[in-house]
Amino acid sequence: MTAGIHYDASNGLLHQLRGSKRCTLWPPSQRHNLYPSDKYNHGAKLSAVDPSAPNLTAVRRVATYR
Repeated sequence: MTAGIHYDASNGLLHQLRGSKRCTLWPPSQRHNLYPSDKYNHGAKLSAVDPSAPNLTAVRRVATYR
């Protein structure tokens, strides 16, 4: 399962009970480079970037943080 790039509006806790998890973090100062979209899901502001296949032509600023 792949979760989309998102920004949580409140503090949270990330934990894994079984298996493994890979997580990529960006500093809050780079949020504008992750192309925030108008989508909103359960307290998280979603990004317009598809992390599994980013369109680097449309989202050029993401390429520098890959």
